[in-house]
Amino acid sequence: GAFYTEDFFFPFLTFKVVYDCGTDSGSIKSLNKYVDTSFQPKEKIDIIFVSHFHRDHINGLEHLLLNYIVDYVFIPQYEIADTFLNFMCTSRDLNSFMAKITLDPVKAIKSISESTKVIFVEKYNLDNENTKYTLNMLTDGCCIQSGDKKKKKKYRWFYVPVNYNKFYNTT
Repeated sequence: GAFYTEDFFFPFLTFKVVYDCGTDSGSIKSLNKYVDTSFQPKEKIDIIFVSHFHRDHINGLEHLLLNYIVDYVFIPQYEIADTFLNFMCTSRDLNSFMAKITLDPVKAIKSISESTKVIFVEKYNLDNENTKYTLNMLTDGCCIQSGDKKKKKKYRWFYVPVNYNKFYNTT
């Protein structure tokens, strides 16, 4: 599983990022306790980057959304076949957050944190012309190309999300 956090310190600003938020090495209760030691109650998390929807990468997302202020969640955009396969690998309980986030990530996220902006990262395409964005240019529900740079305005920080799924698709 994976749960990584980074704090970027700029003059008069701290920028907090989470890369994936899950585990398979312990209980969800242990993961939530670990998350709670990483952040102050109701602390702001600027961005959560979700690499893919396997349980060990997203089973802490619900806790983060419920207990912290999350500005953006970047998630891979999947086709219906990929969505079905991810659902079969996560949870068959349709009422669980794991099932909801896999089947309809925007609705699942918004049901917990209405103000969080959800940004899709489309599958990688060799023909993409990479674009640079600042976070304030991205609107809720928009889709960006894999490989596009996301930049924190006025600071020397950027991230290049890539939806890895295309690399495994031979058709």
